[in-house]
Amino acid sequence: MADHIGIVIKTDSNNYAHVVTDRKGACGGCQSTPGGCRSCLASAKMESRVANPIGAEAGDLVNVRLASANLFTGAAIMYLMPVVLKEVLADYRSTGLQQGVRRRNMKAPNV
Repeated sequence: MADHIGIVIKTDSNNYAHVVTDRKGACGGCQSTPGGCRSCLASAKMESRVANPIGAEAGDLVNVRLASANLFTGAAIMYLMPVVLKEVLADYRSTGLQQGVRRRNMKAPNV
């Protein structure tokens, strides 16, 4: 499980809260690459919209917990979806091009 401590900045009427947490684990450190990753320069804070079953109010300190299964599912979708989409589009393009070539090579019968 991934746990983050954050502060509620506002709540929605439909039982959700906006929570600000520190961004952790975004990289292995700026020394891991020769030029540095610079991901820490964007923002050290992260705002998330999360379920609010406990009724937390603005200013409350909360623990946001994300189950490992949800974390891995989200990562799989983000990293694998472009690969799957690329393969599907490549297959569609190659099939469409082959059908177009077949149509051009067909000649009308002489009557």
